[in-house]
Amino acid sequence: MMHDDDAQPGYPSVLTVLGCDGGVAGGKSTSSFLLGERILIDAGTGLSRLGSDKLLAVDHVFLTHSHLDHICALAFMADAVFGLREQPFAIHALPATLAALKAHLFNDVLWPDFSRLPRQGSPTLRYHELNPAYEFGTLHLRPFQAVHSVPAVGYVIDSPAGRTLLSGDTTITDDYITAVAALGPLRWLVMECAFPAAMSGIACLSGHVSPDGLAQLVQAIDHPGLQVVLTHLKPGCEREIMADVDGRLALGPRLHYAQPGMQLAL
Repeated sequence: MMHDDDAQPGYPSVLTVLGCDGGVAGGKSTSSFLLGERILIDAGTGLSRLGSDKLLAVDHVFLTHSHLDHICALAFMADAVFGLREQPFAIHALPATLAALKAHLFNDVLWPDFSRLPRQGSPTLRYHELNPAYEFGTLHLRPFQAVHSVPAVGYVIDSPAGRTLLSGDTTITDDYITAVAALGPLRWLVMECAFPAAMSGIACLSGHVSPDGLAQLVQAIDHPGLQVVLTHLKPGCEREIMADVDGRLALGPRLHYAQPGMQLAL
């Protein structure tokens, strides 16, 4: 388990949505979440909401998987803080995700290799394979297995007030439902729902959630304190997805659709 014992002031239990859409059409922005001030979960185009000072404050980036909509802004973040940090920021991810970053992004072809710049022994970023668990002050964070088209995880975040699951990209299987149910009561379920019911076949093939799978999961884990926040809706499909979800889940005010700037008190 990784500890950051002096991190308490920088890690308040607030999750801020920076980007949450399934594409960039019409000014949408892709997945990125800020936990407190010093932890990012994913680095899609929503990361552009942070100013230079906020980017400099980030010490840890936890990635769910290697797809561009979740990692592309890492390139610009590294460029923005290049030469300005005393210590490199840490990228935590599955081995396959780290291998993809090294081979296809920070490769001195598409973008400079900031794991070697500005100089050997003093880089802008460092790669770290995921640990089983992390502690940041009163927050506990651990990876949670996802079911996607590439190796992927979500993250379980525990605070004194309760437990949150941020799904990342996944699809819903019986085993996935069993694993989520085994987490016990959730305060927040931050779950992707990329496609409408009419495109459930595409959702399954691409490793994403459709309203029917979402309904199966929520029905299996629902309790009065559960709040569900939906992300990753494909631009142009939002109304259809929302109508499908509303027709399958009777959550009332406990159902939310993520928006940039939304803050969740964990």
